[in-house]
Amino acid sequence: MKITLELPDYDGRATDVIWEEDASVRLDAGHGEVVLSANRAGLTALAKQMLYLADESVPAGCHVHYDDAFLDADAGVELIVEKRGDGPRRR
Repeated sequence: MKITLELPDYDGRATDVIWEEDASVRLDAGHGEVVLSANRAGLTALAKQMLYLADESVPAGCHVHYDDAFLDADAGVELIVEKRGDGPRRR
């Protein structure tokens, strides 16, 4: 599989939120686990967002909040995707 895509450049001010028009993402939290389920457009949007954050021009600490505006149902929590530094993993 080969995928070609264009992502916005990080402008140094705000983290872009990348979203697909038909995206559907659901987050369910409980019983010691979190389940993230999505349709094709939702998975594509999340993948693009991860690649955007992974770009070397985006500094550690940049993050995106996915709340009820993006998620299909109120899970009582929001999903925050944040870039961390490349140092050792925190435990």
